[in-house]
Amino acid sequence: MDKIILSLEVLFPIIALLVLGYLLKRFAIVDENCIAGMKNIVAKILLPVLVFKCISSVTIAMDSVVIFIVVFSEFMIALGIGYLARKFYKPHEKYFPFLIGTQENGMAGYALLTALVGQEMLYELVKIDFACTIYGYVIYLTLLSVVTSGSKPSGKELAISLVKSPIIISLAVGIVGVIFGFGQWVNASRFADVYNQTLNTITAPITPIILLTVGYNFTVNKKILPDVLKTIVSRYVLWAAMGAIGLFILDKTVGVSKLLFISYVLVHFLPPTYVLPIYVKEEEHVDYISATLSLSLIVTLIVVGLLSFVKL
Repeated sequence: MDKIILSLEVLFPIIALLVLGYLLKRFAIVDENCIAGMKNIVAKILLPVLVFKCISSVTIAMDSVVIFIVVFSEFMIALGIGYLARKFYKPHEKYFPFLIGTQENGMAGYALLTALVGQEMLYELVKIDFACTIYGYVIYLTLLSVVTSGSKPSGKELAISLVKSPIIISLAVGIVGVIFGFGQWVNASRFADVYNQTLNTITAPITPIILLTVGYNFTVNKKILPDVLKTIVSRYVLWAAMGAIGLFILDKTVGVSKLLFISYVLVHFLPPTYVLPIYVKEEEHVDYISATLSLSLIVTLIVVGLLSFVKL
């Protein structure tokens, strides 16, 4: 009974914020511009600060390299399988690979893991997210741009997009901080509490803002529900299988702590990226993608509920 109560303590605030976000749209309390602004605040300011905070206080070791290789390989495999199997998912085969080969770590992973374990325990997710970010900018968005616009970004354009990415910048600065022992120096100084409290205050709104925006965009078109359910089942079967293999590899190479287990499993059951609908122009595909994102979140919440039983 105690475990069920603990699970509800995690899930109910998440569901409440999602419902509140949906009601904001249902009763036209805020508009799309407001939601877009909230997303920009999170993506360009709050999340980079959180990533820097987490990565600057960890030690980069062999496990970080192994995690990167495993996770990056999984994304490449998922995308490849999506392309090979796309003919079975008509009439949405054009975007099926982009729903299979991605997970929404930025706008969902951080918020949900924070609800599970707290901000101070996000460092394993940051290691995983490094692979997600590099894959997302270098591979995923490049191919998506080709499919949606027919033009292939140049190497220079890719490099510029990486350099300008707030997440990449925060990762780079955080890694430099690790190399020069910035985190250890701050924690040993008399300003440690001031520093930590400041960053905690800045990043505190991340979870509620993200969940409100996700709830706001929740939508399902019943006409395409069979196609959506087929896609959701396919992507989670694939990611569950890859996750099991990945955990086996990690356990045999660097070991799997409970925190890494929770972070890793959560990432494998996140919804597809919320960036995808921005690039897609065809209305019939937008409805299919939006419904897939929305219903995938239900699967994610079930997994979050199950993970809440895992004690650190």
